[in-house]
Amino acid sequence: MACVCGFSGAFLFALTSNKNILAGDTTLFLVVLAMVAGTQFALPIIRGTLAITLPLAFAATTMMGTVHGLSVDVIEHALAPLGMFHPQPLSPLHVVALVVLVMGWLGTLFTRRQKKTMLPDWALKAYVGMLNASQPHPKTITVHRNHYHF
Repeated sequence: MACVCGFSGAFLFALTSNKNILAGDTTLFLVVLAMVAGTQFALPIIRGTLAITLPLAFAATTMMGTVHGLSVDVIEHALAPLGMFHPQPLSPLHVVALVVLVMGWLGTLFTRRQKKTMLPDWALKAYVGMLNASQPHPKTITVHRNHYHF
């Protein structure tokens, strides 16, 4: 369900920023990142009762996609006289980078998180030893301000 919210956010992003949702150029990165951001944004909202949270998540992601698309469109129109924004055709390197990005995101999303494990005893002892070594010598610490003469 979060992916549906992500796709709706990406669709409204593409619509409001005047981007082609299935562009054969580098604007595809913007649309895919909007979908990933919308899905990530919807995930914590949906974790409650689905009947209540799904409309809220859908409304929030569509609003986020719209606002983000409008902001990109405003920035592009403001910087249009500079002639800097020209989408490049997708190369195999772009496709590989996009696949690695999405697969990395899906990997972190669907892999189980293990409990935080404590560090080994030697690492904790080394940490405490380094922390203690970084402290000032007790004779150099002034407890009373009136004894401090600089």
